[in-house]
Amino acid sequence: MITKVQTKDILDSIPITNNIKILGWIVNQSMVNIEGYNANHKSLAADLRSELESAFGKQNITKVFGYRTKIWVLEFKDLTFNVFSAPTKGTNIEIVDMSYTDMHQGKRCEDIIEFLEQLSKLINNDANHRTN
Repeated sequence: MITKVQTKDILDSIPITNNIKILGWIVNQSMVNIEGYNANHKSLAADLRSELESAFGKQNITKVFGYRTKIWVLEFKDLTFNVFSAPTKGTNIEIVDMSYTDMHQGKRCEDIIEFLEQLSKLINNDANHRTN
């Protein structure tokens, strides 16, 4: 189950797309979402501020990095993720406490993909389910 971490700090993190298998999963899901566009199926790369707030409550942090970026800190199993979402920029997911080398070599890859699958289902199918 995905839960929101109660913090006001941005934790050091790296992009999950530094692993080819995870990047492939995201690209494949985006291609599937093109077919589901008329059904309002959202890609995890889209601007998900409203959906994330509906699922997890108010964001942990709001930063202005040239945009008004909202950041949710989420936990799945024993992994922590920073989820950044901003208007016109979409959503970026980063993992905490993992090195670029570990990410590139696929450490915990299956768990990360499972997190992405559950987050996608939550965003697209269960708007009334709150986990905060």
